[in-house]
Amino acid sequence: MKKTSLIPLAVAVTLSTAVSAEENDSSLSLGLGVGHEKSIYKGVDSETNGIPLVMYENGNFYLRGPEVGYTFFESSPVKIDAVVRYRMDGYDDKDSDDLRGMEDRDGTVEGGLTASVETGLGEWSIEAFGDAASTHDGYELELGWEKPYDLNKNWSIIPAASISYLSADLADYYYGVTAKEATVRRAAYTVDSDYVWELGLSALYKIDRNQIVRFAISYENYGSEIADSPIVDSDNSSRIGLVYAYRF
Repeated sequence: MKKTSLIPLAVAVTLSTAVSAEENDSSLSLGLGVGHEKSIYKGVDSETNGIPLVMYENGNFYLRGPEVGYTFFESSPVKIDAVVRYRMDGYDDKDSDDLRGMEDRDGTVEGGLTASVETGLGEWSIEAFGDAASTHDGYELELGWEKPYDLNKNWSIIPAASISYLSADLADYYYGVTAKEATVRRAAYTVDSDYVWELGLSALYKIDRNQIVRFAISYENYGSEIADSPIVDSDNSSRIGLVYAYRF
């Protein structure tokens, strides 16, 4: 399954900010992540994968795992970025017997804007991304929140929550079944737009000024349009990720 490798990368997106928070003179961080995910697709086992990570910052430009971005507006407490990212969702028909005969669903390059505002109640963000490679031809909107709590000079915990709106084209591409793919056991199914909720909690440990470890766990709940698909086995999934990074 293709999506699992996104777990450590997703952790790296926020990890890179923490790594460079103390100083701005170092712009390169390298790390290694490992992630475990429970899939919602029928017959697809949970997977554990490892992946190397690269995080780079130079002025307003940054590379954070699967994202390349540029901050074109920043005036405390508001920040707006232009971002290109790689969506690693999808599956191969060989991933399970229940997916045999399905066309492979591929990841894609997406472009969009992210905006965030810092408040006393945490950081609020909104993201809008559209398909730039004509793979799913859809878009995603996300509203997110997170708030770091420093326990001491080394440990922090970061609760987070988000809700995403998936357009009909995007949701149908990854969770729908075309008439050509339908079988006696798998009916054709068209997915309309839907929502995905996510709750997460991270624990951040700063070993020293150059090294950092982050553990993250998250739970996702999918709307009925996705959950009712004949290739979907559950309306929820969970992920666990662990990342070590060294800042040069």
